Amino acid sequence: AALSKCKLDESKLGKKTDLEKLVAEVRSGALQTLFDAKQKAKVHEEIKVSLTKSSTQVLKDLPTKMKEAAKLRMSQDLRQASSTYRRALLENQIKSAIGLSDSNALRGVLAKAEHSDLEGMEEILTSARAALHEMSHLEAARAIVSGAMSIKDLEADFDKLIKDNFPDGLKTQSSLRRVQAEFVSMKAKLEELQTLLETPLAFENNNTLLQETGMRQMRLVLDILRVHPYFAISIEYGQAHLAGERAKAVLELLKKGCRNPLSKKQLKEKSKVVRMSCQMDKCTPELKATLGKMLIKCAI
Repeated sequence: AALSKCKLDESKLGKKTDLEKLVAEVRSGALQTLFDAKQKAKVHEEIKVSLTKSSTQVLKDLPTKMKEAAKLRMSQDLRQASSTYRRALLENQIKSAIGLSDSNALRGVLAKAEHSDLEGMEEILTSARAALHEMSHLEAARAIVSGAMSIKDLEADFDKLIKDNFPDGLKTQSSLRRVQAEFVSMKAKLEELQTLLETPLAFENNNTLLQETGMRQMRLVLDILRVHPYFAISIEYGQAHLAGERAKAVLELLKKGCRNPLSKKQLKEKSKVVRMSCQMDKCTPELKATLGKMLIKCAI
């Protein structure tokens, strides 16, 4: 009887233990389901936020989120994240090719992007096509700048290049547009400079020191020359000995204040007058260098 009772107690104990295990397993499963649900919500939100980030940031952050989504079997989020990653990769490749002005690389990645099934690529594809179109004409633009003899011919040839190949105009950030803007700025500032230079420099009596009005005139001139380092300045002076000394003093002031081409020219008149002049009929090497730098790379 005692043995039978012992077996019965063990049976009850076994059933109790099995029940406790089952309850523990159910509880553990429920907790895991709750944890997975929270994790899925977290990963879903992080993937959603990544859609608003830059392509560089997406390439850095998204792979980790994609692994988490795969682990949690979030197939829809994984597909969305994968598309976002592919789009960011293509966008970065396009930007890199544009930044390097590598037309061959840009042509290759553009073809790849155009044949992809990705959404949201319209804007970057438009920029890529515009950049490739501009790159194909940068060499011609550089040749125009390099071979130009006069400002008039340079501007005319450049305008013809734009009108013939860009009927819809240029983007504001375009390299070719920057050169056009430089022409406009150059003409406006040259006119302002020539107005300033109409008045001879005012010196102290029998001295090489400039008067206050002369110093003010010099400061205004230097403000323009620093922005336009290709303006060539000629210092013209009379045949009087003092005029020659004053011209030397002015030359030194200009050398300290700017890097523009500078020269001196003695006039036939017997006077102490010293004045500056700037004629920009010809394309100076400095102007060609300035414009050439703007045309090295595509800036779209």
